[in-house]
Amino acid sequence: MHLNDYQIQALKEMKDSRAVDPKLLNAFVDKHGAMNVFLRFTQEHEELNICFRGNNNAIEIYYYNHVVWKLSAGKNRCWKVSFNIGHAKGMPNEVELRKYFKDHDFKMKPDGKTIYMEKSYYTDEDINCDLWCRFKEIMDYYFRPSNGSPNIEKRWQHKFFRDFHKDKYIFDGLYIYDLEYHQKLPHKKDLFKIWGLKTDEELKEMRVHSTIMKTDLVPAKNEPDFLGVEFDKKKNEVCLIFGEIKSLYDTCEGQSGIYTHLDRMREYLNLDVLIKKRKDEAESILKQYAAIGDINDSYCFDGLSEKLNVKNVLVLTNSQYFNEEQSSVVEWKLGAIKYFEDNRDSIIEKARASECEIWLLNNIRCDDDRVISMNNITRLNKENNYSIKEAMC
Repeated sequence: MHLNDYQIQALKEMKDSRAVDPKLLNAFVDKHGAMNVFLRFTQEHEELNICFRGNNNAIEIYYYNHVVWKLSAGKNRCWKVSFNIGHAKGMPNEVELRKYFKDHDFKMKPDGKTIYMEKSYYTDEDINCDLWCRFKEIMDYYFRPSNGSPNIEKRWQHKFFRDFHKDKYIFDGLYIYDLEYHQKLPHKKDLFKIWGLKTDEELKEMRVHSTIMKTDLVPAKNEPDFLGVEFDKKKNEVCLIFGEIKSLYDTCEGQSGIYTHLDRMREYLNLDVLIKKRKDEAESILKQYAAIGDINDSYCFDGLSEKLNVKNVLVLTNSQYFNEEQSSVVEWKLGAIKYFEDNRDSIIEKARASECEIWLLNNIRCDDDRVISMNNITRLNKENNYSIKEAMC
C-alpha cells in the first residue's frame, strides 16, 4: 500500500490516541471524582473490563467484551453515562425495563436505541445493585445461545483481557491493555486544521478527502481484537502485540477471515506513521492503567515507546463453553482449531510470509475458571519453524 505525502501528513498531524484526556481520567480515578463510583464498581466485578477511548474522549466498560456503559463528558459541566437499550429488544419484559430506566432519570437519544444519564456527580445510589441487575439481565439475554449465539469469540476476547491484564505480567509476560481496536482516520476538522479552506474537490485531488482516505487505507480498518505488550526477560525484548482471536471455523473464512486479516495486517504494520502512534499510545495507556490501580504505580514506563518492537499474533481457539440451559459443556460450532487442522499448510505458509505468530489454545474453555497462562498456548513462529513438535519441546 502506497500513501502520498499529503496522506502521510494528514495521518501524522491528526490527534490519534486511545489514552483519555486528564480531566476525564481524573473524574474517573480520583476518590472524590464525579465518576469514581464506576471505577470502584467495575473493580468489584470480574465480568467487567475498563478500556480507554481517547479518540472519542470516553471510557468504555465492557461486559464479556460487549460495551455496557460509555462514560464521557456531558453538557453544562455534567458527566454522561450511556447504554444501548436496543439489546433489550425481544425480551418479554422489554417495556417494563424501558419504563424502569425512564423512572430512574435515563433519557432516550433520538436514535431510539441509546439511553443516557447526565449528572455533575454520581453516587452509589446511581449504580446500585438493583440497577446493575437490570443492566446485567439485558446483557445476559444478549449472550443467551437460545437468542442466536453465545458469542464465543467475545467471551474469548474477554477471557484473554482478564487473564492477561494482570500486574504480575508487567516486565515479564504478556499484558493486554486494549480490546476491539479501532483505527481513527482523518475527519473533516482534522483536514481543516492542516489545509484550511481547501474545497472538497481540492482535497480529493490530493487524495486526502475523508471518503478517499477510507478507500486508500482499507488495511488500516482491519482492526485486531486486542493490543498488548509482551515483555521477554530472557531476550531483553519488549514487543507491541496486535492480536486477532478466531474461535469458529466459519469466521476463519471469507473477507474477515484468516487470510485477508494476515494480508491487511502485514500492510498495516508497514505504515510507520500509524505504528509510531500506537507505540506512543501504549506507553500512555499503561500509565493510565497504573493511575486507576490496575498496575502498580511504582512502575516507570517513560521511554517504553522507543523500545517497542512490533509483533502480529493470530490466536486460534476451540468453541466450547458451558451451556447453562443444558447444564453441560458443549461445542457451539466447529472451532478455529479444527479449521487450522484442515488447512494447516496454507495457514502456516501465509503466516510465515506475513511474519505472524500463531497461538493455538485448545485445552481450556472461554468460560473456564482456570486462568490462561503462556504455558497453555502452543506458539508457532519462525524460531521453531512453525512446527508444533518443536514448539512443544
